[in-house]
Order: sequence, then C-alpha cells, then structure tokens
Amino acid sequence: ECLATAHDGLADRIRTSDVFVHVSDTAGRDILEATSAADVIGGLAAAAEALGADPALYSLDSSNPEAPKVRTLTEDIARIVHGRLTHQRWITAQLAHGWRGAAELAEAVDTLFVFAASTDAVADGLFDTVFQAYCADPQVWSTLEAANAPAAASIRARLTEAARRGLWTSRRNSVGAFLAREAAE
Repeated sequence: ECLATAHDGLADRIRTSDVFVHVSDTAGRDILEATSAADVIGGLAAAAEALGADPALYSLDSSNPEAPKVRTLTEDIARIVHGRLTHQRWITAQLAHGWRGAAELAEAVDTLFVFAASTDAVADGLFDTVFQAYCADPQVWSTLEAANAPAAASIRARLTEAARRGLWTSRRNSVGAFLAREAAE
C-alpha cells in the first residue's frame, strides 16, 4: 500500500511538472558521455508524455558553483555535438586510444540515439553532423573499423535504427548508401 501511494505521488508530481532540470556537477563530463543522463532525462520525458505532460527539459552544469550554466536540453546536446563529438581533434585523440577510443565514439552515438528516442531534443542535422564526422570521412571510418569493428558496427546499427524509426531524416544521398550496407551485412 505504501509503494502504491509513493507511485501515485510520483505520477502526480510528473503530471503536474512544468520543468525538469538535470543537474551535473562533475567538471569535464557532459550529458553525452554515458547513457546515464539520457536514461534519467529521457525516462522522465517518456513518463511525462505517458501521463499527458510536457515539461521543459533543462541541463544545469553546476561544476563551478560560482557560475552555474543552464541550457535547454536541445541547446546542450547541440553544443556538445558541435563542440566535442564531431570536433576533429577529439575524434583523432579518441582513435589514438585504439579499441577503447572507438568504443567512446560508439557510446556517444548510442547516447545521442537514446536522447532522440526519448525526447524531441535531437535535430536531424545533429545526426547528419555525426554521420559526416564518423562515417562519411573515409579515414575516420577505416580507422574506427580497424580499431574496433564491433564499435563501428554499433554506430552503423544505431544510425540505421534512428533512420528506420523516423528519429533521423537526412537529405544526404551518402547516408542511404551507407545505411544500406547495414541491411546487407
């Protein structure tokens, strides 16, 4: 009975919420580094939708308590995709770590997918940017496949799934050809 009351109370709080703020207080980490933030934020967004609510989603970086930074989830994801995930120096540095660096790239794509599947915070252009940086660059893609073939397969599978589920619609012809290889393999 106590558990049912707690469940009902949580459902009421979610149903009546206007805003959800995810707080991160670890310097040097962001919400695309692991799926934990995506699981929390996306889980709440999915629960809210199921309950008929649509709270605004925010990401609060409080790693510097004197100067906290609040962004909408959409702004934060775009900032991270453009500032880190698709930055050539970051990609090169990750791939220099061999299989582990390639796994980091795959994990980032996985996390982006989770956000796309559970929120409306991931624009098609962000997937296009990731595709261009990882898959359409022959040097990056061949290095990624050589370093960690399962990570490369995971990236291709996640992008294919995003397209199949309508989470990503690209106007790039090269995307269709690349993703078609997923179906053939």
